[in-house]
Amino acid sequence: MKKTLLILLLPLFVFGLDVENSLHMRGFATLDATLNTSKGVAPTYLPNTNEDILKQDDVNYNYSSFGLQLDFDLSNSIDFMTQAIYSKGESNEAYEVDLPWAMLGYSFGDDYKIRVGKMKVPFMKGTETRNINYSFLWARPQVLEKGVNGFNDLYGLDLLKKTYIEDVDLEFQFTVGKAEHQLEIDENNYYYSMSALASYDNSWIRLSFGQTSFDQISRIDGSTIAKDVIIDFGSIEAKLSMNSWLLQAGYANTNNDTIADTKYTYASLAYEFDEITPYLLYSKTSIDSLPFGTPPNIEKNGYSINQQHSVGMRYDFHRNFALKLQYEYKLYEQKQFDTVQEETSYNIYSITLDMVF
Repeated sequence: MKKTLLILLLPLFVFGLDVENSLHMRGFATLDATLNTSKGVAPTYLPNTNEDILKQDDVNYNYSSFGLQLDFDLSNSIDFMTQAIYSKGESNEAYEVDLPWAMLGYSFGDDYKIRVGKMKVPFMKGTETRNINYSFLWARPQVLEKGVNGFNDLYGLDLLKKTYIEDVDLEFQFTVGKAEHQLEIDENNYYYSMSALASYDNSWIRLSFGQTSFDQISRIDGSTIAKDVIIDFGSIEAKLSMNSWLLQAGYANTNNDTIADTKYTYASLAYEFDEITPYLLYSKTSIDSLPFGTPPNIEKNGYSINQQHSVGMRYDFHRNFALKLQYEYKLYEQKQFDTVQEETSYNIYSITLDMVF
C-alpha cells in the first residue's frame, strides 16, 4: 500500500505541481453479486482465477471492485497517468491494491504522443477500460482473460498518432516492451504490437497484430523447456451503431508451435430504449494443443472450449450510474483425441451496479 501511494504522489514532489490545477481524479466502482445455480464449481471470470469462487447456490460478491485514476499535467506537453484498483484480484484471498497502469506521457504536437511505463498488453480494444465496468454494455468486459497466452502486464512504451480523413477519426498505436507472465515463471524476451482504429460517429473498427518471444520454464523443477518461443497474435473488432441498434463483434487469435494456442470470439446485439438497453451476447474461448499425460510421455492432442450464451439488460437510471442484469448459460468441455474428458454446463445470474464519479 505504501509503495502504491509513493508511485501516485511522486510526480507531485518531482515537479512541484500546483495540485489544484494540475491533478485530475476519476473514481469508478462495481458492486457485483453473482450466483451459480448449477451443481459444481463454475469456471471463473475476470479478474479472478481461483476456482472456488462460484460454488453452487452461493451468492458471490468477489467481483466487486473500486478504482481511482489520477492524471497529472506536469507541463503543457508532459503528463502522468496511473490507475489503482482495489479488488480481490487473481489470488481471490483478500482485497488488495493493484496498479495496472502507471505511465508518463509526452505530447509532440500534431497529435503525436509517446507513453512510457506499466500497462496492459493492448491486444484488444477493451484492454484500457477492462476494470471500468461502466464503460461497456455487459456485466463483464469482452477481452482475453490472460492477455496474450498469460502475458498480461507490460513494461515499455507506446507511440500514439491521431488524425482524420473527412468525418472518419483515425488512431494508430505502436507498442514495444517486455511482458510479465501471470504465473511469473516464463521469461519474456520482447513484445511488440501495432493497431489501427477508425471511428465514425458511434461506430468503429479496430485491427491489431503483433509478436512476443519468451523462454518457457518448467513449473516442476524450474528448468528451461524451450528458448525463444515465438507467439504471433492478431485481433479484429467492430461496432456498428444504426438508429437504436448496436452490433458489436470481435475475434482474437494467438499462434505458436510450442504451447497451447488461444482463440476468442464474441458477438453482441443490443437495442437502446432510452435509458434501458437489452442485449444478447455470445462468447467463446477455445484452447488448442493442450498437453495430456505425465513427463516424458506428454502429447499435445487435446483442446478445451468455453462458451457463454447470455441475455441481459443495462439500465442507465442516473447520470454516471448503470444497473446491469445478466443471465448466462456457460458450457465447458475438454477433449483428447476427440474423446470427451470433461463436459459441464452452468446457469449463472449476475447483478451489477457500475458507476464513475
